Amino acid sequence: MIHAGPPAASRAWHRHPFRGIVLRSRHAPDPEETAVTSVLDSAHAPAPADQTGADVIVAARSEEQPHEKLPGTIYTTAEKVEKEGRRALPVKADLSKDEDIENLVKVAMAEFGRVDILVNNAAILFPGKFHELPFRRFDLTYRIVLRAPALLTHMLLPQMIERGSGTVINISSIAADMTGADDVAYAMWKLALRKMAEGIAEENKDNGITAFSLSPVSGVATPGLLFWNPLESIPPDQLEPTDWMGRCAVFLCSERARKYSGQHFYTKDLLQGPAKGF
Repeated sequence: MIHAGPPAASRAWHRHPFRGIVLRSRHAPDPEETAVTSVLDSAHAPAPADQTGADVIVAARSEEQPHEKLPGTIYTTAEKVEKEGRRALPVKADLSKDEDIENLVKVAMAEFGRVDILVNNAAILFPGKFHELPFRRFDLTYRIVLRAPALLTHMLLPQMIERGSGTVINISSIAADMTGADDVAYAMWKLALRKMAEGIAEENKDNGITAFSLSPVSGVATPGLLFWNPLESIPPDQLEPTDWMGRCAVFLCSERARKYSGQHFYTKDLLQGPAKGF
């Protein structure tokens, strides 16, 4: 979520002092214990801050580093934003719990008074055959990947509508365009996030609200990916630059992106198309 000063519809979005929450996700060794997070990976966190003048709330469970292969906490991510000259507020939040989501919104509104941009990127993944996985893992995947973004959006849209401006970005996945085999629940909910953005955009096209879904076109060398796959084991052509997601998110928050509201984009297509030269 990102807070900003009062924007005028006729003015360029990047001229306003933004504040808000950047969200990260990671796949951890024991996902039920350590992977329930909501934050853009720390590799991407500075991009919205340094390019938009954004003040950021960083929300996740990771107050302490959960594993030597998973560096970073909400505090270290916040420090990266602050090094760019912006304010960053770390907030511990387990997005499988409604009370944590409600507290996150409460803190955001108390500290910044408004939320202008919501990036829904929380994710959790349990690889395996659908019928072999305990159903509680299906439920947890639903709560993190789809329900938490839906609840956050439901809670924050009214103040965006009242103000006449706001952007919601749902981070989807290439899994949504594949068969879903061996990660059925994850693929289901990532596809649903696209429909959620499309519907919200259509419902609010006259309210000044934009909504998008965004997917990396290939792997991103984040700590979560590298935990399961050593960098040397991944062919270079199967990785995209780590700054693409951040650059795309910044573009989608701009006035120039408004006419594309409701659409899903892959990073490469967006950067070579609508966002070219941005």
